This record gives sequence, structure tokens and C-alpha cells, in this order.
Amino acid sequence: PSWPRSLSITSSAAMSRRVRSLATIPDAGAVPVLIKIVADVKSEPTLRIEAMNALGALVTADHLELLLDLLSNSVPGIRGAALQALARVDPDTFLTALASLDADREWSVRVAVATALGTLPSAQSLPRLTQMLQDPDQKVIPAVLGALASSKATGVERILLDRLNSPDLSVRAAAANAL
Repeated sequence: PSWPRSLSITSSAAMSRRVRSLATIPDAGAVPVLIKIVADVKSEPTLRIEAMNALGALVTADHLELLLDLLSNSVPGIRGAALQALARVDPDTFLTALASLDADREWSVRVAVATALGTLPSAQSLPRLTQMLQDPDQKVIPAVLGALASSKATGVERILLDRLNSPDLSVRAAAANAL
């Protein structure tokens, strides 16, 4: 199919749906179009994030440089999606990149980091996730707890039980759901 023509529609909601649907079609031909959308700073940030999420499902190890470049994008959703894609494509490069980055200033990117860490073996993820429990923004903690629970590591149940006493309702709910 001619990807650019199929995406030449005016409604941003319709465009987002089309971009999102590209992630469900395992077609490498969509990758260049998605890269263009992500790179187009004139496009709406939400469309660029949708394109990055779709791109994250399609990229391969051949796109490592692109993913690493996107870690410094000005749009937090793109940085988060790039981190999650990098963890999926090359966990070792993800961990190396993560070690060289400061914690992102945007809480949603830190949530994406926790979610990505939750996909890795506990030996690789547990040290960073344990550190992330100290995040100053309570919106991050539920994702950290979910990632810890999926690790099934020794001692995680104790952490979850302790978080049942959190003053934050979303943290308590996440801990309860993870138990």
C-alpha cells in the first residue's frame, strides 16, 4: 500500500487511529512513514506520540541509533515510548542507556521506564526498580509496584505489603492489585 497517501486525511483523531493501526500490521513498510511523523515537529504532539508507540511495536535492532536519538526528544511521550521500544528490542542497550541518563524530569517518562523494566528479568530490573520506589512523584510508584510484582523476585511481597499503608490511594490500590 501507499502509506503516505493512506495517511493523508485531515481529522487528527482519524489520523491517530490510522497511525495506531499501523502497529497492528507487522509491515516494515510502515516504519519510514512513522519515523517521518515522529520527526515532524509541526505535527501535533499526540499524533507524534501515537506514531512513536506504533513505531515501538515495529522497530528492530536495525533501528537502535534512532531509538537512542529519540531518548533526548523534547516530547516526554516520545522519550517514554522510545525507552520502552529500546527495552523490547535490545534490553542490554536499554540498561546501558538508562545507566547513563539522569532520571527524567517528567513523571510519565519515569513510569515508562518502570514499565519497561517490568519486562526484563528481575536480576536486571530489581536494583533500578527498588531505587525508583523513592521517586518524589507518587504517580510513578504504582508503575514501579506493578513492575516489581511482575518480577516475582524474593522480597517483593514485603514491599507490596508495606505500600498498603501509603497515604496515597493510587499507591495503596496498586499494591493491593499486585498482591
